[in-house]
Amino acid sequence: MHTIRLVITIQYRNFPNITVSVELNSDGTYTAQTDQEFWGPGNPIKPYRHSGTPKATIGEAIRDALNTFNSQDNVMYSNDEVFVTGAHENYEESDFFDGNGKKVSYAEAKQTINSYPHLKKPAV
Repeated sequence: MHTIRLVITIQYRNFPNITVSVELNSDGTYTAQTDQEFWGPGNPIKPYRHSGTPKATIGEAIRDALNTFNSQDNVMYSNDEVFVTGAHENYEESDFFDGNGKKVSYAEAKQTINSYPHLKKPAV
């Protein structure tokens, strides 16, 4: 198995550059994965990163990896309501960046996401 490292700069909000790793599988297909996880009100439990599925071309694999952002984001979310992190596990000790490019803590990101209107519990 060979790994091809590509650095892709996309005009997506004001997040830091996203690195996509592409692997050539033994069957001739490609899989790709981003180095960042996306976290927004659509998936409030934890940050999400698409795992990648085998594709016939490098371009298809990259598009599949970038689906992390496409499937989890929504035009209704403002830049200060969405975040990325490279953590992949230990979120409490990791840096998060909001859609404006501002560095925030895990606690700040979690508080923002949990205060999104559709996630608030009705007053009893």
